[in-house]
Amino acid sequence: MAGRYDLNTIIRGYSLRMGKPRFNFTSFAAYAQKYAERLVSEGEEIDPRLSAPEQLDSQLEELASSGILRLEKQDDRIKTIFYPKFYYYEIHKLYKDIEQKSEEPFPSLESTGYEIPDGAMNTVDVKTEFVELLKKKDDQEIVRLTFPDTIPSILTTSTMVENKMLEFSVQKIRNYLNTHRNAEYMQSRMRGIFKNREASLKDMFSKVLTQVRTSISSLLEPTDFSFQFWTHLASSMIQEYNKKNNRTALENAYIQSAYMLGLYNMYYKSISQREKDKENALKQVRQGFRNAPYFFTFNSIHSFKDKNGVPLSKRFSLDDLNAYLRKLTTSGDNKQLPEVVRVRTPDNKEYFIHRELIIPLTLKKLRDTNEILKRSIRTFLPCF
Repeated sequence: MAGRYDLNTIIRGYSLRMGKPRFNFTSFAAYAQKYAERLVSEGEEIDPRLSAPEQLDSQLEELASSGILRLEKQDDRIKTIFYPKFYYYEIHKLYKDIEQKSEEPFPSLESTGYEIPDGAMNTVDVKTEFVELLKKKDDQEIVRLTFPDTIPSILTTSTMVENKMLEFSVQKIRNYLNTHRNAEYMQSRMRGIFKNREASLKDMFSKVLTQVRTSISSLLEPTDFSFQFWTHLASSMIQEYNKKNNRTALENAYIQSAYMLGLYNMYYKSISQREKDKENALKQVRQGFRNAPYFFTFNSIHSFKDKNGVPLSKRFSLDDLNAYLRKLTTSGDNKQLPEVVRVRTPDNKEYFIHRELIIPLTLKKLRDTNEILKRSIRTFLPCF
C-alpha cells in the first residue's frame, strides 16, 4: 500500500509552508525524515519509501522525470529543489481574495511578479484555444490567458477556467452594469436587436444585476434567448472598451470578462445543441423499431438512418445507444413487457422487437413457415 502520504504531498506542504517554490535540498531532507517519523508515530499511512532516507534521491529523480519538480545540481549532487506547483496554489489564494472583493482586477504574470519557468505554464490564446482548454479538463495546470489587441493577459489555472472563471466573469459584468447607469445604456443598445422582446430583455438584465446563480445557470443551460442575450452583451462591451486607449485595471477586467463569457456562452450552447441532437436521434431509433423488418440486431440498430440517409449514430456514442436500449428493454412496473423486448434464438442470436409487434410478427413468421412446410411436403408427396 502506497499510503495516504507520499513524497509529493510532503514537498507541496513544505513549499507552501516556506512560502517559496525553490528550497535547499539538505534542509528539505531533514524535514522530510522528521515529518515521516511523526506520521508513523501518529499511525498515519505513508509510502514505505519515506521511512528509507537513502531512497530520497531516487524518489526525487522520479518526480523530476514526471515533470512535478526540477532538481538543480552541483557536482552531480542535488543542491536545490524547484516546485513549480507552488505557483498553482498561490494563484488560487489570489482568487480567494477576488472572491471576497469582486472589484479587484484579475492577476497577471506582470502584476504578481512570479517567475514561472518555461514548461511549467500553459499559454492559451483566448480567441483560438480557450474552448479546447475547456474540453481538456486537465487538473492543476498553470494557465496564462492572452487576449487580442492591447488587452492584458490573465494568470489562472486549468481548474479555475473549468469552473470558477465563469463565475468571476459574471460578477465582473454585474459590477460593470451597476456602474454609471451602464445597465440602462446596454439595455437601450440591445433593444433594437430584441424587438418585441423588451419584457424578456428587461427581466434578463434584472437577473444579472440581482441573481448571480441564475445568471450562471442561463449560461450553463442556455435557451435560445439567453444565448443571444449573452452573445450581444459580451460583443457590445468588447466594442465599447476596444475604443478606449487608456483603460483602467478594472476596465481591463470588464473586457477580459466579456471575452471569456462570450466563449463560455458558445461552448455551453454547443454542448446543449449536441445533447438535443442526441436526444432527437435516439427518439428516431425508438421510432425505427416500428419499421420493417420489425426485428433488429444491435448492429442493425446502430446502422439506423434518418430521412436523409445519414446514420443516426453520428449523433450518439455506443455507450449512449447501450444506455438507451437498457432503458427501452427494462420494464417500469414489472406488470407488462418493456417497450422493446430482447429475444435470443437457439443459435444464440439476439434480436430487439417492439412489444406491440411481437404477436403480429410471430403470426407472420408462422404463416411464412406454413408455406415453406407446404412446399416441402408437396415435393415429397405430390398428391398432397
